[in-house]
Amino acid sequence: MADAKKLSSMDASFLYLETPEMPMHVGSMAIFRLPENYNGNFFEDFKAMIASRLHIAPILKARLEKAPLDIDHPSWVEDDQFDIDRHIFRGSLPAPYDRATLERIVGWMHAKLLNRARPLWEFYVFEGMKARSGCDISLDLVDCAMIVSSRAFGSSILVAIEQIMPNT
Repeated sequence: MADAKKLSSMDASFLYLETPEMPMHVGSMAIFRLPENYNGNFFEDFKAMIASRLHIAPILKARLEKAPLDIDHPSWVEDDQFDIDRHIFRGSLPAPYDRATLERIVGWMHAKLLNRARPLWEFYVFEGMKARSGCDISLDLVDCAMIVSSRAFGSSILVAIEQIMPNT
């Protein structure tokens, strides 16, 4: 992302309307079953895969910067301190290790605001569901980033997960 990209009025409205009581980002949750023969470290493999594909959607390495005196809408600027470890986190699912517990945790996590000093997205990878049912990946992405980012990134993530876990 070479130059700053000013948010449109529509995109900026999501930021202006956001409050701690009403987050304006979107989220999703997906559960993946690891194959019996999978011997890798899914979390590290997933993080490496995302890092290798960030060039597809440069907006994911951009943070918001306010206009001087807040006279205009914020702009996306490249985050020169970008660190993937501030965006992809490992979680451990507590007892009873079931979907209901996972849904409560993901709901709680989605309710918190994203840190506007960093690029506005996060992944959480949870491990430990009952009966080797797999890993959960939860994504929070600010809506204006989703609008600006390449739709190819979302499909790239799904293809890449399939590459990490062949024959699932």
